Amino acid sequence: MVSAMNRQRADPDRKAGGWLMLTPEDLAELTRKLRFTEMPVWKLTPEIAQTFHKISQCILDWNQHHSISRMIINLNQLLIRLNCAALTAH
Repeated sequence: MVSAMNRQRADPDRKAGGWLMLTPEDLAELTRKLRFTEMPVWKLTPEIAQTFHKISQCILDWNQHHSISRMIINLNQLLIRLNCAALTAH
């Protein structure tokens, strides 16, 4: 992982290390929601819990084939689900 991250840092044209797959609009929306929310804790949805579980599995299987790609997918899925959850959080 460290060598992959170092390769990503070496390319100045890649934003967020090249792993962030949100559109600029989605990223701006999530950033706004996270910065200005008055809720320090959100209710965990089953989908978010499942995504956290997949991220933990990526860590456990880090030396397996495609582990970095799986981690990138799962981290982006988490951000998307957090953005959707933020829309409905009470």
